[in-house]
Amino acid sequence: MSETTFLSTRSDRTPEVSIRDVLSPLFRRRRLFTLSLCGILLGTILAAVLLPSQYEAQMEILVKRERVDPVVTTEATTQMTQVAPAVTEEEINSEVEILKSRDLLEKVVLANGLQEPSKNWLWAVLLPKEDKDVLVSRAVDQLGKKGKVEALKKTNLIEVTRS
Repeated sequence: MSETTFLSTRSDRTPEVSIRDVLSPLFRRRRLFTLSLCGILLGTILAAVLLPSQYEAQMEILVKRERVDPVVTTEATTQMTQVAPAVTEEEINSEVEILKSRDLLEKVVLANGLQEPSKNWLWAVLLPKEDKDVLVSRAVDQLGKKGKVEALKKTNLIEVTRS
């Protein structure tokens, strides 16, 4: 009878897990664990140093008429205020083309210093120095390729996105 009691009390206990039990596989494979951690750390550092910064920006531009053309008459009447006519689709498309123009993109590049080489010290050491005009031209090309300007359907809005 005492034997049955001993077995029942033993099976009722839950095995306790210590920190040593959890970490013992890591100590047995110490070299593999260390090499794995070093590899992951080295890969993360290389990715942070070599990959360029990436972001996406988006904005919408509302196109509207601010100015009303006055009516010119020979009569000496007081001029009535006129409501500005709605903006046509052709005018919005013209604004889109102006935003895509190379002249405007060049002004944006120069105003924001986008022609400067990246601030990454590794690229500054490895790449040769280039002429300012070449840098501006390259930055304008990249801005034109990565930027998207389009008129939104049935609205007076122009969406500008850069990724």
